[in-house]
Amino acid sequence: YGTANIISADDAKYILPGFEAKHSSDYHSAASAFSKYLYDKEIIDKKGQGNNTVLFLSGGTGVGKTTAIKNAGIDITGNTIIYDTNLTGKGAIDKIDKALQNGYNVVECRYREIKK
Repeated sequence: YGTANIISADDAKYILPGFEAKHSSDYHSAASAFSKYLYDKEIIDKKGQGNNTVLFLSGGTGVGKTTAIKNAGIDITGNTIIYDTNLTGKGAIDKIDKALQNGYNVVECRYREIKK
C-alpha cells in the first residue's frame, strides 16, 4: 500500500514460509501472533514519530479495511502506526490502552459491509 507503517495479519501471511493464498486460514494464527509482536515493538520504537497517532482500521477479517482507505484516496501515511485488525474483545482494549499509555493519539476507522 506504499507505506511501511501498516501492521496487518493478512499481509504478514505473505512473509511466512510456504504460504499459499489457497491455504490462507492455515497461516492466520502465526500471522496474527507476528502482527501482535510487531505492534508491541513499534509502539515503543516509533514513539514521537510522524503525527504520533495510532490509526486502528477495524472490521471483519479480509473485508477490505486497508484497501477501502487506499481506494478512498485518504492519505494515511502521516500516521505513526496503522493497525489493520478486528479490534474486538479485551485484546482491543489492551491495544488502545497501550497506545494511550505511551502518549499516542488514537483514531479508529471502523469498516463494516452493508448487508442487503
